[in-house]
Amino acid sequence: MADIKATDLLNNTAASWWKDPCLRRNVLVAIVCYFGTFALGYDGSYMTGLQSMPSWNEFFDHPKGNKLGIISASSYLPTLVLSPVYPILCDRLGRRYSAIIGSVGIIIGAIIGALANGLAMLIVGRAIVGTAGFVMILGANLLVNEILHPRLRPIGSAFFLVFYYVGSMTSAWVTFGVIAGEWTDSWGWRLPTMLQAIGPAVITVGMWFCPESPRWLVAVGRREQAHRVLANQHANGKMDDALVLRQLQDIDEAIERERGEKLGLRSFLKTPGNRHRLIILLCTSVGAQLNGASVFSYYLAPVLRLVGVTDPKEQTAINGGLAIWNLIASSTGAIIVDKIGRRKLWLTSTIGMLLAFACLTGLSAGFESTKRESVGLSTVAFIFIAYGAYSLGWTPLYFLFIGTLSILLVLIWFKFVETRGLSLEEIPALFDGPKALATPQRGSYVQEDDEHKDGKAASEEHLEVARRSV
Repeated sequence: MADIKATDLLNNTAASWWKDPCLRRNVLVAIVCYFGTFALGYDGSYMTGLQSMPSWNEFFDHPKGNKLGIISASSYLPTLVLSPVYPILCDRLGRRYSAIIGSVGIIIGAIIGALANGLAMLIVGRAIVGTAGFVMILGANLLVNEILHPRLRPIGSAFFLVFYYVGSMTSAWVTFGVIAGEWTDSWGWRLPTMLQAIGPAVITVGMWFCPESPRWLVAVGRREQAHRVLANQHANGKMDDALVLRQLQDIDEAIERERGEKLGLRSFLKTPGNRHRLIILLCTSVGAQLNGASVFSYYLAPVLRLVGVTDPKEQTAINGGLAIWNLIASSTGAIIVDKIGRRKLWLTSTIGMLLAFACLTGLSAGFESTKRESVGLSTVAFIFIAYGAYSLGWTPLYFLFIGTLSILLVLIWFKFVETRGLSLEEIPALFDGPKALATPQRGSYVQEDDEHKDGKAASEEHLEVARRSV
């Protein structure tokens, strides 16, 4: 029998998620998880807003250079040491509890930062926010990808990152409101700092009403509970649903295969498929830091000053507009991801950033030599064209980012694979070939035409087990 994807199986759900009770529950779980990236986006835009605030600059003696760099980087520096601990924590405690613990940590860090009486206390608060934030984001990200219905997973997992810009927009317009309202005392910057707790508060409460990841439940020996979660979230409680049984089988086999291979750091280099995975992993993780985006997120205010935009109200308004533009662009990408595929989106985004940075190079140099307002405004326009790709404002570094983006473009073109329409457990075949899914007991569940019969006889008529052709 021909290979059958999980998404091709008949399933006890309505065609549209908003018409189906279990899919509505599934989407609500995803929305709770989305507030993880909401918190991340809030923090990114929040630092830009603070740098435009006269009250914040006066309180901390106008930080610049190394001092400003330490404030911005303090949320990331602890992760250089703690990164290996995060996945272990998520595997030991589960996705839900990891997200909750991380969220509580962010709330504590936000309170410390908001009550800061000096630079040291502010940095401590940001370090706690950053450390806890990675725990929260990893737990929420794993849960949303492992709990979403296969039909909803492509667009649902894409919207996980879209909520970054919802948080960014919230933070940007909060700081704009503070500056526009001429709130000059210290609570002008303390309030936006305290509001970092919005996203984590939603996760802390919401996660208690969310189910645990079925993949994690199977991994720790709670298979029956995983079966119930899948049925509740993907088939309106129907335990013998074809899609539910297929997913459970896929999870069983994936975990058994991973345990048999004894995965570790060395396993990345053992096979061509794993080396291919490593290239993609390095492209996405290292590239995200070296393409200029993350740095630009924290230094928008200095960039705008360099191109002649010095008014705090104008800076925060541009920051707010950029957040809205990024939300629109990222939402569009999330909506079309399942239509055109991830690889094409990667290529389109990278080419767009490459061209935008090339234009920013010339415009920045032009403003430096002419000081013409029109050139400065054109630079701001190309920041928007770059889909909010944050960058440093100094001309020499633009050349660095152009080179990085060129290398990333080549690697994406030749090494990135298309995963559209595949479940998490079916993706290994793209790297390791069909043999990755070939096991002695492997089968595909195919639903037949009668969905309303009961008992064992109905199950036999409802499902048939066919060998998977690989």
